[in-house]
Amino acid sequence: MITKLQFLILFFIMVFLFIGCGIKAPVEDLEKVKASISRLDEVEASKFASEDYKEVKNLYTSGETNITEKNSKQNKIAKKFLEDANSKASNTYSKAAPKYADHYIKELDGSVKKAKEIKADVAVKDEFTKADNLLKESQELNKKKKYSKAGKKAKEAKAVAENAYKIAAEKKEKSDKAIKEAQEKLKEIE
Repeated sequence: MITKLQFLILFFIMVFLFIGCGIKAPVEDLEKVKASISRLDEVEASKFASEDYKEVKNLYTSGETNITEKNSKQNKIAKKFLEDANSKASNTYSKAAPKYADHYIKELDGSVKKAKEIKADVAVKDEFTKADNLLKESQELNKKKKYSKAGKKAKEAKAVAENAYKIAAEKKEKSDKAIKEAQEKLKEIE
């Protein structure tokens, strides 16, 4: 038979094993969700999938507030919130990223067309060609489903296209002014 002492020793061993096997704070899950949220921020998910983005943030906050060092039940709850947040973040990225890339590629395309309308392809050929090439690169990245890179490149390239437009518009204004002055001098001569 088991003596009282053996029973107590066995009991304490079981208690220590039970406590030791508790769920640890899900710090790794927390870091994964932080990384996922950063990825969502890169594609402006708060703009292109706002409701889903809010849900990810809420799940993250719920998980973060439930993390403790000593309460394994609460850590299970936190872990579940964080797993759900990470899953939702993945789905949200799938929704937001293509919209992000499309949005900025369309803006860039509009800027390139606007620049071409005032003959930036002639007036500032190098600047215009650079913007046009960046548009093509963005479109190619988008086709390859590299949405974050496509959108980022398109955002940066838009400034190049707008600068080409600005320089071409200034040159056009100067040439229009020169033509007008020349026409006025011809009228004076006649």
